[in-house]
Amino acid sequence: EKFSKRLDKDPTQHIDTEAYLTARLLDIFVGDWDRHADQWRWAGYDDSIGTIWKPIARDRDFSFVVYNGVIPYILDRRWANRDIDGYNRDEADVVCLTYKARHQDGRLLAAVNWEKWNRITEVFMAKLDDQLLSDAVKALPPEVFNLIGEKLLTDMKKRRSQMRDISRDYYELLSMAVNIQTTNKAEIAEIDYKVNGDISIKIYPKKKPALVMYNRTLQQDITKEIRLYMLGGDDQVKFIGSGHSDIKLRIIGGKGDDQLTAKEELKNVYFYD
Repeated sequence: EKFSKRLDKDPTQHIDTEAYLTARLLDIFVGDWDRHADQWRWAGYDDSIGTIWKPIARDRDFSFVVYNGVIPYILDRRWANRDIDGYNRDEADVVCLTYKARHQDGRLLAAVNWEKWNRITEVFMAKLDDQLLSDAVKALPPEVFNLIGEKLLTDMKKRRSQMRDISRDYYELLSMAVNIQTTNKAEIAEIDYKVNGDISIKIYPKKKPALVMYNRTLQQDITKEIRLYMLGGDDQVKFIGSGHSDIKLRIIGGKGDDQLTAKEELKNVYFYD
């Protein structure tokens, strides 16, 4: 909660999205599904914008968990429990693996488009070579390695083979309903409707238009709803472009004198203030 309030304060507070997405890919690779907000700490560093916050993952108590027996098997089914995923499944369940982190991920990764997401995924995958995995498993105590070492290495390689598909699935899962949150300063959001139904959104502070806080095109064939939270400040939402979209757009104003301007009638747009 304290960290969220820092991000709400003003646009100079921002996170290292590349480091955070890399950490989340690692979570998925090791099968750690218990990644709610309290499982993270944040280190702030000065940069050209203001303060960049880098993630510090902690509390790794659900990595490589295997559920055996009748009751654990039942609890590991999605219809019984949406936030548990055993490492011994044939295929990883991206919904279960990411369920507890869905709110934080939805906010912190909202600005990452597929090109950047895929590039980060490929850098992550390049590090997971056979030697790295073998060395990691061999670092286990001999007594543990003798019991599970070979099976664990096999399971890790199987999970690695699925990671590109899992990463794409998670990108699309988060992109179905996109939550965009601004700050308590005055900002301008430009919403550009493309002729193919896609929607481009660009957000920047009124006093610092060169500081682009958000710039992403949401694709109509993936995204079903966009929720734009303008928070505090005298914000302005400008609609440009002449296209229409099936994407439902909800604009939620906050404290301040918010304005919405458009040159033509808006469809599938809902404004709350």
